Amino acid sequence: MLTVDDLDHFSDARLAHLFATPGSQQDPDQLARLARIVACLKFCSHLPDAQLLPGGGHAAQTLLRQALRSQRRGQLDGDGLAQSLETVLALLGAAARHAGESDAALEARNAIEAEVQKHAARHDADDSVDPQLLAALATGAFEILPTSELDELPEALRGFGRSGVIDLDLAVDIDGVTEMLRLHLALECSAWRWQAVGGSCYSRNGEPAVFLEPDEPLATSVLAGLALRNGRHIVDWYEALPASVCEAQSD
Repeated sequence: MLTVDDLDHFSDARLAHLFATPGSQQDPDQLARLARIVACLKFCSHLPDAQLLPGGGHAAQTLLRQALRSQRRGQLDGDGLAQSLETVLALLGAAARHAGESDAALEARNAIEAEVQKHAARHDADDSVDPQLLAALATGAFEILPTSELDELPEALRGFGRSGVIDLDLAVDIDGVTEMLRLHLALECSAWRWQAVGGSCYSRNGEPAVFLEPDEPLATSVLAGLALRNGRHIVDWYEALPASVCEAQSD
């Protein structure tokens, strides 16, 4: 049986002679196949067994190989790739979208998250009270969760000077770990944009809240995304989620 240590030996150029074909030049195709096998085995070595569906690891590897071949041959468009990745995540026991999230709701959320990422990327990470968190937003390593409490958003959208308080929940991937982030935003609708006001703060994994200045990049980037299409995207997404889903996520 191969161990992780064995896999490291396969990848170590200093030990390549141990795996060479005796008396002849190593076949390039064999080398390529070996590299792919090692990569797949290394990938699977990091997956908890309980997370996989029965046979999911092998099925996921097969599907990924098929998708990669099709993409390299120009036979896989963006929709096809997205579908392949959703299927792989399902095989690995992970959901690619929130429960009950329709295609239209998913499209709206993707647009919002892309806008947040774009604005976060415009800032220097050191300008933020939490450079690590801002860097994660700037690379798109996050998604908005249906546990968010956005009931006051429609009222805040009704005109200049309106205000509201919302709690936006994000799952953020940082250093290989998914953290739960809650942004408590007191916001005001101005003539051109939404802006955070006093009392806004955030908490990572339920830790004590850190208060935010109104011009904090974390707040301005997120609000830029929420204000997309005058806020209709985020409201449409929130209202499209089944109430049972939001309640179940909160529990």
